[in-house]
Amino acid sequence: MNQLKKVLMQYRFQAKTGKLERQSALKETKRDIARILTIINEKKRERIKA
Repeated sequence: MNQLKKVLMQYRFQAKTGKLERQSALKETKRDIARILTIINEKKRERIKA
């Protein structure tokens, strides 16, 4: 998770400086982080209900 956040920060810097080759990489990384957070939150909810 932390590694993805670091990658996202690098992509943001590259996008601002115009060096990002694949604009979709930024969007894909954001979605990957969202997927991980969704899974984490689902597991937390399961623990609370159990």
